[in-house]
Amino acid sequence: MPLRAVRLSIAGAIIALLAVGTAPLGASAAPVAARTVTAPASPAATHVSLPTSPPADDTRPPTDVQFGGGTTSSTRRPLATRGDSVTPIAGAESVYVSVVNVTPTTKDNANANLADGPNILSSDVAQAITDLDSYWSAQSNGAVTITESGEETRSLGATTCVPNAVYADAYQHAFGGLFANGIPAHTHLIVLTDEACDGSAFASLEVATGEIFSSAGVGSTIGVEVLEHEFGHNLGFDHADSSICQNTTTFDSVAAAFTLSSGTCPTSEYDDLFDIMGYSVDDAHPGLSSPQRILSGWLSDYATVTTSATPQVLQLSPLGSGSGTEAARIIDPETDEVYYVEYRANSGSNDPTSVEFRADAQCEPPVGVGYRTCELGSDTASGSVRILRAIHPTAGETAYGTTVLATGLVGSDAHQRLTRLPSGQSFTNHDRSFTVSVGAVGATAAVTVSFDQNTPTAISLTTPHSTVAYASSAAVVTAHVAPLSDSSYPAGTVRFYDNGTPTADVPLDVSTGTATLRLTHLGKRILTARFAPSTAGLRVSDSGLLRVLVTPAASRTGFSIRSTTIKRSTHAVITVAVAVTGISTPTGTVRVYAGTSRIASFALPASAHGTLTVSLPLFSKPGVKSLHITYSGTALISPASSGVHTITVL
Repeated sequence: MPLRAVRLSIAGAIIALLAVGTAPLGASAAPVAARTVTAPASPAATHVSLPTSPPADDTRPPTDVQFGGGTTSSTRRPLATRGDSVTPIAGAESVYVSVVNVTPTTKDNANANLADGPNILSSDVAQAITDLDSYWSAQSNGAVTITESGEETRSLGATTCVPNAVYADAYQHAFGGLFANGIPAHTHLIVLTDEACDGSAFASLEVATGEIFSSAGVGSTIGVEVLEHEFGHNLGFDHADSSICQNTTTFDSVAAAFTLSSGTCPTSEYDDLFDIMGYSVDDAHPGLSSPQRILSGWLSDYATVTTSATPQVLQLSPLGSGSGTEAARIIDPETDEVYYVEYRANSGSNDPTSVEFRADAQCEPPVGVGYRTCELGSDTASGSVRILRAIHPTAGETAYGTTVLATGLVGSDAHQRLTRLPSGQSFTNHDRSFTVSVGAVGATAAVTVSFDQNTPTAISLTTPHSTVAYASSAAVVTAHVAPLSDSSYPAGTVRFYDNGTPTADVPLDVSTGTATLRLTHLGKRILTARFAPSTAGLRVSDSGLLRVLVTPAASRTGFSIRSTTIKRSTHAVITVAVAVTGISTPTGTVRVYAGTSRIASFALPASAHGTLTVSLPLFSKPGVKSLHITYSGTALISPASSGVHTITVL
């Protein structure tokens, strides 16, 4: 798959947002697709041109993960649940580096990603491994150390560099076939190419073992950053993503909704720029996010927050600071799902390098029905509070990644949201069991977690069909509120939302627990609803998404002829009928044809109630005429055509 890259200039330095990918084994990676933005040479923040996030029904971004690939370990860490038993990752990791001259020519060695020149030097490899060790040792709180155990230079004599072919060859032949039968635990094979090789880099997703391929070199500008990301895959980490839920009443959903193909909470792969497992960026070494640190056993200074009658007030220290409470782990009392809250500050050795602190805020192109994720521009003085979930982004894999939720309002329009929660704003989870509020932010961030002690309610939406015709009996959405413990339905009001915009407030029928909305707009509709009980002690509830396609109302048309035999001096008279399901007063245009020639056109007024009698123009020639009519329809009604009737003109 193609490498996705963007480049920009900040104070004379190049920052490249780099998501490196691979095709299936044996296939060739595609060339780099880059976009460039030049910014003033100034230490001030500047604009970054980020890769665009595809809509939910589009092809997702490429991945830089190889599953399996010949390694002996098949260990996978499970998704986090209430009992998210920590799976410690620790050990002395041994690295073997194979530097490969893929082609005999040197003219393709000039790689823009190689900061160290056209050939990779042994001294640069040693420094890169030292940097790799320093990074992951710091992230793991000393649990992981990395040392170089071997280095070689090989020549393949190939005509071109095909990344997957080089990757596969290394298993069989690197270090005299040392890894032909698999790579042992706590051992890693890193394959580096002198050639550009389409700018590809990828790794096997294992736990403390595996292979890494990189054509980004080992320079300190991007080469080491790429290796840090890929080594994270060898430690078992999937990508760090961002998600924006297509809902204006709740910015959250059930855990299963956060996938790369989701239409409920579209998730953009790599799009967490505060995490090393997101996009690789020139001169950026952001820290690993709190879910991965906690679930790897690397972070112990966090608070677990469960249901409480009184608000829980936390002072979060910057993640990675090594002091105080660095994260909060919140357990939803209704579903047992886990949420993470962290504070990222412009301090320490890692996060200040994040592009989040080095570029202006900007919003990505809209996904779904106009929802936009906004990122970057984190305040260097106040930092960013973030809400994250541990997710399972890729079907068939139990390894987990993370996603940062778009929870912060940019303005009054909830279709556009930040991947951080600013001071003075709050986030409520999808079942409204708890709320996270952000107070003063500075050296620490004041975060309050409040649990709703009211009895929960539940609301869901149904429609007769996923595709319905306008004005038909099926063009309705019904809200269903679950009965209470005594089997009665609570009194209250259902507010319906159409594509995120409030549409109608409908009292709940307490005899049936339902409220109904007629669909009055054509096209793809995303419906949600919120139930607000009028009885004290009950909790507000939000529905999930319901998708409905509303098509124009179906129509039929026909006509009758008063006399089927007329003289040329007599006007033919016809009576036209237009029938539309659900609409008794259709309007539009009726056209009359003799054969293929249009001979008359009439407006159909609403006052006609679908029936119109008209006189046709005189026929100039005798003969049998084949007549038919068409009805134009309207924006809400589909067109129609009649059958053929004949008339004899004497």
